[in-house]
Amino acid sequence: MFTTFAKKPHDDSLIDFCRDFVHRASVITHHPNHWAIQRAITALGIYLRNHRQTAMGLELSEWYVKCLRYLLSILDILTPGITYSRANVQLQLGWALQGQCEALKSQTKYDQAQRNSLEALALLRKSLKFFKHDFPTQ
Repeated sequence: MFTTFAKKPHDDSLIDFCRDFVHRASVITHHPNHWAIQRAITALGIYLRNHRQTAMGLELSEWYVKCLRYLLSILDILTPGITYSRANVQLQLGWALQGQCEALKSQTKYDQAQRNSLEALALLRKSLKFFKHDFPTQ
C-alpha cells in the first residue's frame, strides 16, 4: 500500500492513515504477551510433546525452544517463582533441548549438544522437584 501525504501543515491525511492503520492492526493483532498468544504456545507444546516428540526435526525443535523460552519470559513477569505452569514449560523445554542433542551431534556441534544437555538437566531437575509425586501426563 502506497499513500502520499500532502505537505500542508494541517493536513489530516497522515493522522487518518495512522488512525486507520492502528484500528485495523488492533483488530487482527494481539499484544505479544496476550493470553491468547500464551495459550497458543502452550497448546503447540502439548501437541508437539504428544504427537511429534520423537519425530521433530531440528529446525522445528529450535523454533519450539524459542517459543518456550518466550513463554518462560512472560511467566517471569506474570507469575514469578515456581508454579505449575512454569514447571510444565520447564519440563517441555528440557525435553526439547535434550531431543536436539542427537541431531546436533550428527552435525558435529558437540559444544551446543553439551550446553543443551546441561540446560535440559537443570530444567528437568527444577520441574521434577516441583512436581514430586504429581507428574503431569498431559
